[in-house]
Amino acid sequence: MNAVPFDTLSMARRLQASDLEATVAAGMVEALVEGLTGGGLATTADIARSTAAIDHLRIDLKTDVAALHTQLKTDNELLRGEIMIKFGSMMVIGVGCHTDGDALFAAAFVVLTAAEPGLSYNDVSTTMCWTFSR
Repeated sequence: MNAVPFDTLSMARRLQASDLEATVAAGMVEALVEGLTGGGLATTADIARSTAAIDHLRIDLKTDVAALHTQLKTDNELLRGEIMIKFGSMMVIGVGCHTDGDALFAAAFVVLTAAEPGLSYNDVSTTMCWTFSR
């Protein structure tokens, strides 16, 4: 750091002449000198370390947010399927109470293929047989 030409003894004597105790005057002068000469100021290395730490935290934060986003997306899909199945089950029961078996199967087919888009006619009939046999 740059040194500042400063007469500390003269400053301390002036403070003592203003009815300040010698120890207080010496402490004030030391604090002033430290502030003027850069004691306690951040160095370039300090700033570089801080910048690196902030960059590391930023990367960790992005990773955590991405993981949470993926988890929320997965949870949302699971909940959507569960809601669709529960709602569909209520529809199947409602339709089944007022119609014959063919309408019941058609309603179940619509509900199950909405919950699982890749299901075929055979998959639905197998699922229905398994469900109703329980």
